[in-house]
Amino acid sequence: MIALLLVQASLAGEVTAVLSQPDPLRLVEYRFKGEKTGMVSLAGELEIAVRNDTETPVDLWSWDVMGLLLTDADGAPEVVVHPCACGFLAGYGDPPAETRVHLVAGGSTKIRISEWGCGGGAWKTPPQGSYTLVFRLARHGPAPQPGEPDLRTVLTTCEERVRALGEDAVVTAPIQVTLGKPKVERMR
Repeated sequence: MIALLLVQASLAGEVTAVLSQPDPLRLVEYRFKGEKTGMVSLAGELEIAVRNDTETPVDLWSWDVMGLLLTDADGAPEVVVHPCACGFLAGYGDPPAETRVHLVAGGSTKIRISEWGCGGGAWKTPPQGSYTLVFRLARHGPAPQPGEPDLRTVLTTCEERVRALGEDAVVTAPIQVTLGKPKVERMR
C-alpha cells in the first residue's frame, strides 16, 4: 500500500524551479558625475523558471529579492531585504499582484530579478565572497494581520521572516556565485 502511494505521488509530478543568471550577479559601486557615492549594490539579472507538473493548479508567493538565500562556505546565510515590502510579508495590506504566482496544471512561468534598490537607494548587499545561491517560492501567502502595523517591529523582524521563507517552499537547485570587488558603474 505504501509503495502504491509513493508511485502515485511521483506520477502526479511536482512544482519545480530553476535559477539561472542571464547577466551574472556582481557587486557594483555607483558613481554620480564621477564622484564616489559610497553606495555598493548588487547588479545583474536572475531568472527563475517555474513549472507545475502536478495535476492541479498551484499558487506560490514570490517575494522578489527576498526569495534569495546566499550561503557562504561556512554555512552562514545572507539575505536581501526590500524594506518597502516588509509590511506585505508581515501580512499588512494587500501584496502587489505580481507577488502571487498562479500556475495551472502543466503551466510554467518565468520570474526575473534585475532591480537591486529603490528610491531609497541600494538595499543592503552581502559582503564579497563565494556563495551558494537559491531562490525560494513560498507555498503560503502571508497571514493577514488586523490593525495598523508597528513599523519598527515589522522592519526589525523582516530579516528573520525573509530567512524563514524556506520552510515548506519550492526551492531552486543551488548555483554558485562569486561576488568580487565592486566594479565602478555610473548612476543612471
